[in-house]
Amino acid sequence: MDSVTARTNLEMQVGAAQVARMQQDQQAAQEAAAAAQAPEELTFVSKPVQDYLAGLDVTEAVSPAVEPEPVVEPVVEPVVEPVVEVAPEALAVPDFFDELMAGLDATPAPAPVKHTRESLEAVAAEGISGLRAIAAEFGVKGRAKEELIAEILAAQG
Repeated sequence: MDSVTARTNLEMQVGAAQVARMQQDQQAAQEAAAAAQAPEELTFVSKPVQDYLAGLDVTEAVSPAVEPEPVVEPVVEPVVEPVVEVAPEALAVPDFFDELMAGLDATPAPAPVKHTRESLEAVAAEGISGLRAIAAEFGVKGRAKEELIAEILAAQG
């Protein structure tokens, strides 16, 4: 190789190195200008998200080999209610329930009659059996008319 060819090759190599250096300097200047225009770094946002917001290519920044951090969830222990066994007899409807329901009527019960001494004496004048029927309503028992009248008056208040 002659000296002219060697010198030309050397000039081309030096020129290529200078062009590459100039391109690197230009790229660094562009990145510095972009950083000057970018807002302050957001500390609550991850670095890949910041890069994405700044318009940088983030496809290479995220590696598929890196596994995400596991999410730690609080441990909630189930509440176990105690099992209470109830005898079937306790759940059965009482025998008297049907009688109670049959006794319920849409019409209200008549107001109880308040007996006076005079009204009781009038019933007693017709016979002691009528007075005993009234006494039975109050759970009163007696032999004489006067005794029944006094107990009925006391029982009805």
